[in-house]
Amino acid sequence: SNSPLLQGEPYMFANGTLRFHLTPYRFGVVPFNVTLKDEFNLSTTKLMCFAVMPVNQPPTFFLRDNVVHVAESYDGGIVSCDACVGIAYHISAGPLEAHQTLSFV
Repeated sequence: SNSPLLQGEPYMFANGTLRFHLTPYRFGVVPFNVTLKDEFNLSTTKLMCFAVMPVNQPPTFFLRDNVVHVAESYDGGIVSCDACVGIAYHISAGPLEAHQTLSFV
């Protein structure tokens, strides 16, 4: 098949079981031929397709620290934290998901 969606060629066993390996994080359609041959070299070929559907990969991030120490608020106002700047890092939408907008909630 020489498709970037597959790692190697698909293989059909004599009992009709199909074996294939998908390339991670790829999707699309892969057409390929399946040929059944007998001992006299007579054969029948059918066109088959893999339709690999996209899966939304979850976003990822790391935290510099799990606990943030801040002074108590004496007036109930918003507390800013110099130590909190950049506390989340290596923020990623996920493999092949760069087109997505991210937000912390």
